[in-house]
Amino acid sequence: MRKSMWSKLFLPIMAIALNGVCCSAYGNEITFTPFASLKQEFNDNIFLDSHDKQSDFISTFSPGIELSDRSERLDATLSLRISGILYARSEDLDAIDQDYRGRFGYLLTPRTRVTGSAAYTLDSRPDRDVETTGLVLGAVKRHRQSYSFAAEHSLTEKTSLAVNYGYEQDDYDNEGFTDLRWHSAGLSLLHDMDSLMRNTRGSLNVGYAHYDFTGSTVDNISLTLGIDTSLTELWSVQAYAGARHTISEYETLEQVIIPPYVVLVPVEQTGREWGWVGQLALTYRGETTSGSLAFSSDVKPSSGETSGTTIRTGLIAEVRKRFSNELSGTMAVSYFHNESNEGAFTGQRIDEDTILATPSIRYEFSRDMFIEASYRYTRLFDNCDSTEADRNIVFVRFSVQHPVEW
Repeated sequence: MRKSMWSKLFLPIMAIALNGVCCSAYGNEITFTPFASLKQEFNDNIFLDSHDKQSDFISTFSPGIELSDRSERLDATLSLRISGILYARSEDLDAIDQDYRGRFGYLLTPRTRVTGSAAYTLDSRPDRDVETTGLVLGAVKRHRQSYSFAAEHSLTEKTSLAVNYGYEQDDYDNEGFTDLRWHSAGLSLLHDMDSLMRNTRGSLNVGYAHYDFTGSTVDNISLTLGIDTSLTELWSVQAYAGARHTISEYETLEQVIIPPYVVLVPVEQTGREWGWVGQLALTYRGETTSGSLAFSSDVKPSSGETSGTTIRTGLIAEVRKRFSNELSGTMAVSYFHNESNEGAFTGQRIDEDTILATPSIRYEFSRDMFIEASYRYTRLFDNCDSTEADRNIVFVRFSVQHPVEW
């Protein structure tokens, strides 16, 4: 089932809830924002293939609307975006992608805050996940829906308890791709450590994730310790590290002799592995220059042709510089390593390294209108097949919005 009932109903439900809260709250700041962007790009390897490079000019027009409501207790947003994608040569890849999102945060009491979100996307670009996972999908439509809920309650002036739950679902318009169902939950105990270090909060976190693929399931349990601190007015650090235990159940085919024949019989297998998880983020915020450096390692899903989970290690660095009120530039570099042995986390072995480098420059005509030019270089190393692929993208994007406050 590609679209559940929730994917058809959550936007009207969110809109009704948003309208109800808006009408009942006093002094709310309600903003309606229509927006649109036009991007023209040249891509010299649209499938990031090591043997058969296909280049093309791609035009993307993305109009949308956003409705937001903010008050002392409420922060809610509802958005809709449609993207028309046109290829100059590969007309069979032309598509209309969709993105619907809703989120809210509400202060129930001075000590309790709840947040939630819901999203539905229909996307089709082969490189849609490269910037966030390092993995490449084929040219197939994916229906993705995701929902999350979190709450934090202050037990004392210095200690609070937080819980969260999330659900994500991927469905593909191709039987050769594996669908995904993903549940995650977490419990965190947070404590203000100002007596030991100023502007510092520590945490003890328990996490659980269940990944359900066609023919296999993976359960991942983690226990971590974390810290969030401001070193100075300009520098801050967020870090957590701990252990994980991963259990995978999958089906393999074994040869069984039934005289006079040898037949393949499906056999259920179970794999267990201990490992570590961690994340470190260093952030700098200056008057004209800002930047971040983030490292992470954890078990993550990779639905599609390489269905299953991988141990994903990522390193992302970004520097932003404002040259004037109108002109700014960004340089971002990312590295991803995805690794999984066949049977341990996935139906096939994965061992890939991906490097991305993206310099860009932006000119802002006003707060609501800008033009941006960017170049992106991507290099993919498939260590299983000992192959390499690279890609160059150059694009220019013009974006405009018009907020209207009620």
